[in-house]
Amino acid sequence: MFDTSKLTQQEWVRMQDECDYEAEKATASAPVNIAYCRWRRLYIGCIELRGIKYLGTTDDFPHLRRSALQKARD
Repeated sequence: MFDTSKLTQQEWVRMQDECDYEAEKATASAPVNIAYCRWRRLYIGCIELRGIKYLGTTDDFPHLRRSALQKARD
């Protein structure tokens, strides 16, 4: 989860796409057993370099995870 309060939805989606692409490129040749860990670290770092603070995972905010699941069902 990131603090995206400073961004529009369009800016956030674009940032996610760009950072996902960069992390995918950087981990393309990584061994399968560590590729996700490297991708995650690079993705979070990319987002943070753009000024958006990483808050933690949804495990750290279970009340938000439940509300997101409810929205998906609606």
